Amino acid sequence: MNNKLSLSPLEQAFSLRQRGQRDLAGLYLAEGIRSLCRARDFSIPILQVLLYPKELKSPRGQVLIRQLKRDGIPVTTIKEGPYRALTKSSQPQGVVSVLEQRWSDFSTTRPKRASNWLLLRHIRSSGNLGSMLRTAEATGISGVIFLGTQTDPYDAGTVRAAMGSLMSLKLLRGDHHEIAQWTFKHRCRVYGCSGEAEKAYHELSLSKRPTLLFLGEERRGLSERDAELCDDFISIPMTGRVDSLNVSVAAGIMLFEIFKRRGFPGVLDMDSSSHVR
Repeated sequence: MNNKLSLSPLEQAFSLRQRGQRDLAGLYLAEGIRSLCRARDFSIPILQVLLYPKELKSPRGQVLIRQLKRDGIPVTTIKEGPYRALTKSSQPQGVVSVLEQRWSDFSTTRPKRASNWLLLRHIRSSGNLGSMLRTAEATGISGVIFLGTQTDPYDAGTVRAAMGSLMSLKLLRGDHHEIAQWTFKHRCRVYGCSGEAEKAYHELSLSKRPTLLFLGEERRGLSERDAELCDDFISIPMTGRVDSLNVSVAAGIMLFEIFKRRGFPGVLDMDSSSHVR
């Protein structure tokens, strides 16, 4: 990552719009005050903050920027043109931050008993993926495992849609062999989601073993090789002429079922915990 400081702050930010540069530098862009707050909460390294003062109207954001400056985080004021070119959100709040990607390694990741994980094959839509990551955090998922290299959770659209949930989840990436080794070593149970499965999602058996919910490529589902990773398969019963659901909707249905079956761990007040945005 020695190249992360070789560019000017603005040049670096623009370069991170390309996945190749994100992968090379191990960095990504995040918009808004929420991302900065969550980065601090989860100890995500903040390498740079680009500030367009005219849109930093939030008192909370103004206080945060002052704190970051006191902490020695570089804050660079930029003009409206570059700011508009960098931001896609309707309410970016005058702030774009450069954050460090955080990936976990299979060799040092030991799933806890009765923990739940999301395993993804290839999610093409950044909006769908971001929504799935938000749902994963909301349902107490420990982490998300990406099979292969096609899906980029640090894509700008995904980061916006995830609304900070990236920072709360363990993220791992591996091939079929690595994932098979890890799930076997830790006695995980892998449920593949398939429209052809005879068992409905509410019939899955949960135990103290770590559980993985595996969703395949959006258009084709799980391949034959993907299916080899699975211990069982589940489907979502549907009526009418609909033969499939949006992948983020399907994930939400099944993740909340698992969350319910686990007894809503971590939820202290069911009446005040539900928020829709």
